[in-house]
Amino acid sequence: MNGVKERALVALDRRRLLSGSYLAGEDKLGEEWYYDSIELVRNFVAHSRKVWKWFIDRFGWADVTENMLKDEQEEFLGKSL
Repeated sequence: MNGVKERALVALDRRRLLSGSYLAGEDKLGEEWYYDSIELVRNFVAHSRKVWKWFIDRFGWADVTENMLKDEQEEFLGKSL
């Protein structure tokens, strides 16, 4: 994504205490990760959390910890599996 510096990522989730408006600190958001298919399938949970953390860090969402992401992910995957 280009031209996003100071654009807002808005979260309205009072239940999880994640409400707020977070501004992008960079003008261009982009990253590439390379995994072979076996590694990606074997560790998709950890890799997806890494990408999620990378994205929210670009918006200065510092109050979201790795443990919060892990808990959210486990709850989400528990419902869908």
